[in-house]
Amino acid sequence: MTSKENDKSQNVVATAFKGLSLYHGFRPTTNIEKEESTANHLCIACEKKGQYITGDIGPKRTCGELLYYKAALRCRCGFMNYVYVIINDLKEQQKKAVLSSDEAIAKALAEDVLPQWETEELLQRASAAAHNKNFKLSRAMVDKCLEITPKHPAAWYNLGWLATNDGNYPAAIEAYQKAQELSNDFPSAALNLGHIYQELGKYQDAIDAFTQFLDKYPKHAVASRCVRECKKKMGE
Repeated sequence: MTSKENDKSQNVVATAFKGLSLYHGFRPTTNIEKEESTANHLCIACEKKGQYITGDIGPKRTCGELLYYKAALRCRCGFMNYVYVIINDLKEQQKKAVLSSDEAIAKALAEDVLPQWETEELLQRASAAAHNKNFKLSRAMVDKCLEITPKHPAAWYNLGWLATNDGNYPAAIEAYQKAQELSNDFPSAALNLGHIYQELGKYQDAIDAFTQFLDKYPKHAVASRCVRECKKKMGE
């Protein structure tokens, strides 16, 4: 590893990168600015602009009085970027007498409903680092997230993926289970646990995990096939 790469591997400080968190989301005042904020967003994996091959701005979301979109933008490099765009300041919204973005953010902070911006940013950058196979940097960023917010389910989920990639199955199992304990928003944790248990030859545990996943996604072909394979291994 070069000295430059080594320095980069230690860069785990959140930098208030525009668009990577709701707090630092883009705040367009016109629809043209709204379109430009996503089209010209810098991919955090390859650091290029205007390279998106697919994009979905998704449904309008709310956080307190904040109105926003969380756009999913897949770059030509293969990385999926998520970009926050706050729309409170658009003219059509102001005509409805909604709070300005500054007012809505201040209120969300006072009510303690605004997501922690450092963890939102660091998790996205951790995913970009893993995409670029800089797993050391990715792990450092996830660890920093858990230092800031110890009960962050997405950070525990990412830790599970990184531990699996390292072949550290006990740590991966612990991390995925922690993510499940903290939130119901990570059904893939059950799927990943199923694959780990299957790899370890713990077929009943694998069946239980795959079945948990299939309860939400009953038509998932891979999980269904894995259940059949595990039952065959058990002689059923």
